[in-house]
Amino acid sequence: MEGRTWTTKEGEVIPLEKLEPDHLINIKHFLERKISEFREMLEICEPDSLRGATIQEGRESEVKSRASFVE
Repeated sequence: MEGRTWTTKEGEVIPLEKLEPDHLINIKHFLERKISEFREMLEICEPDSLRGATIQEGRESEVKSRASFVE
């Protein structure tokens, strides 16, 4: 991880190995927001025809895609 850094919203650049627990919590929240925004964007952009022929198939597909995203 040499050379990798995290830049805070205040502009402070911190080497990853020196991150403190409060930084990690902020990073977690940042990533959760970005993932949520990304999922919303996918839902808006993905036509219903790509989600499955029925509501049930669409839900199953959505669950599978979420599971693979988490892995």
